[in-house]
Amino acid sequence: MKKLNIILFISVMFTFSCEKENSKDIEYDCEAIVISKFNSGTIQCDRDVYYLKITKGEDQVKSLFEENEYTSTSNYYQAVNLPDELKEEGLNIKLDVRRPNTDESPSCHDFSMPLVSLPTLYVIRAEKK
Repeated sequence: MKKLNIILFISVMFTFSCEKENSKDIEYDCEAIVISKFNSGTIQCDRDVYYLKITKGEDQVKSLFEENEYTSTSNYYQAVNLPDELKEEGLNIKLDVRRPNTDESPSCHDFSMPLVSLPTLYVIRAEKK
């Protein structure tokens, strides 16, 4: 009887732990428009960088940066780790972001001119709006 209860308990736990999350139930902190992929003939980056314009959740995004750091006054940001299916110019998306770790920030090089950059966001998860 004890073995049967253990097997039943494990079966129930396994069943509930394997339920797929319904994306309609997921709440996202931000919304944005995919502006474009960073593209320059002279500047080379070590990873894909996309520009986003945050349209909802601006204050939350700005709170990721300290007051003395540069923050975007126009709600434009660089984004890394954007899922492939969302790399479409003009696409409205819902997303959660965080500050990138040092090794997650794009490294871009151009020796012919100084590089002006926007704050970088790391996309945790995102989906089409």
